[in-house]
Amino acid sequence: MADRDVPSASLLGPIGRRVSIRLREDSGFRDILGVLRSATTIEKKDGSCEEFDPERIFAWRAVFEPEARAGRGAPYSERIRELERIANITWPAKDQTEIGGWILRASQREDGKGISRRANSVLPLGAPPYGDPQISLDDVLTLVKDFYSSRILPPLIQIPLPAYQQLDEMLEEMGWSIDLEGEMLIADRSDIVNNYSGELSSHLTISAECDRAWLELHDDRSEIIMRNYPAKYFSIEDDHSSVIARGRLASSDDWAMFSAIYVHPDHRSQGLGRKILGAMAHHSPSPKLALQVNAGNKPALALYTSLGFRSHHRFRFRLYGGK
Repeated sequence: MADRDVPSASLLGPIGRRVSIRLREDSGFRDILGVLRSATTIEKKDGSCEEFDPERIFAWRAVFEPEARAGRGAPYSERIRELERIANITWPAKDQTEIGGWILRASQREDGKGISRRANSVLPLGAPPYGDPQISLDDVLTLVKDFYSSRILPPLIQIPLPAYQQLDEMLEEMGWSIDLEGEMLIADRSDIVNNYSGELSSHLTISAECDRAWLELHDDRSEIIMRNYPAKYFSIEDDHSSVIARGRLASSDDWAMFSAIYVHPDHRSQGLGRKILGAMAHHSPSPKLALQVNAGNKPALALYTSLGFRSHHRFRFRLYGGK
């Protein structure tokens, strides 16, 4: 609490931050709480602004709210669904159809091939254990097969575990084979920033657009997906201005999703992966970080966990084999 004799000009310091101000009134004292917009104006929680007389300030203090922590709060199954929903929002398929709590996603290149499993698979997000498609499982799976066959794509379902464990087991019995296993990793921004001891690269650039050099570092042809949602694109260039490492950061709610992280094969084992991740965490507007990784990519998992990422849940892609 500031001393009551400190001149009111000291309030200029925390402009833009939440403060609590105690004002002298004829009948005693009155407190106001909100974001200080000027030395005489405070914006309250409901968005309204209140003017106050600095000469009536008895005391004030800055209010520091605890930073949201990754993986805390809601029940586990709800947190799984929240993360998968945000991952879907920040990596949006070109074509999405909802059947109850199931989202059918498709994104194709000009040659008709699918772009990434996430953008070409079903994602159940309704109530466990089956995702609440609001029709029978036999009927919804028939619609799923028709949806993908009409696009000449393989029927694929992404199953967040353990939230939809029973759905996974049922699909296995019905002949849907495992196509890929993945991990959803999470971290607190502060942990990554603290664990990254190196300096941010002087060859780092950050852009709101993914240019041709950024895309061509790893020809995954995901531009059609990435341009559908605002993001920051991080690049590290060599001395010849060629992009040798990259990453994408897209935010929703209080999460930042990292994706498209890649280092040129000729420049690996030089700490560039750490530099890109450190820069992305440093510039993240969100306190909670997440990324998805192939469970079989041991070098990537080792890098992420060394910086402070930890496993939140597994997910599995199941492919219909026509049995």
